[in-house]
Amino acid sequence: MYGENIYISVSKCCLAACKAARIRNYSCKKSKKMYKQSQLISVYALMKYLRQTFRGIISILEIMPKLLDLLGLKQIPHFTTVQKFVQRFDKINKLISIRKPIDIIAIDASGFSSDYASKYYADRIKGESLVKNYVKNSI
Repeated sequence: MYGENIYISVSKCCLAACKAARIRNYSCKKSKKMYKQSQLISVYALMKYLRQTFRGIISILEIMPKLLDLLGLKQIPHFTTVQKFVQRFDKINKLISIRKPIDIIAIDASGFSSDYASKYYADRIKGESLVKNYVKNSI
C-alpha cells in the first residue's frame, strides 16, 4: 500500500473488513438495491477518517471518481441515505473504531490486585473467596 492514496487504502480496508465480517449486501430482500451495506460503511468510515459531516463527505465523493469506482458506486448517495444507514446499523461501531488520544497512562507491575478488599477480608466476610484472579503484566 506504500505510495497508494490514503483514501483508497482506507476504503479498501473497510471493504475487506466488511467481507471478513460477512455483512450481507442488502439489509432486506425488498430493498431498492441501490447501495450495498459495505459501500455505505466505507463512506461512513471515510467520513470519520476525514472528520467530515454527512454533507461534507458527499461533496468530497463528488470530486473523486476513482474512489467511486473502487467502492462500486454508480451514483453518489444522498447524505440522508448514509445518515439513516448509520442510525439503523448496529454492527458499525464494532467495525469502525475511532482512536482517541490518551492523556495519561500508568503501568503497574507491583503484583497487587486492583480490587478494594483483600482476599483475606473477603474470605472472612463471605466464607469463600470471590476475589477475581488477575494476570500480572509488566513492561
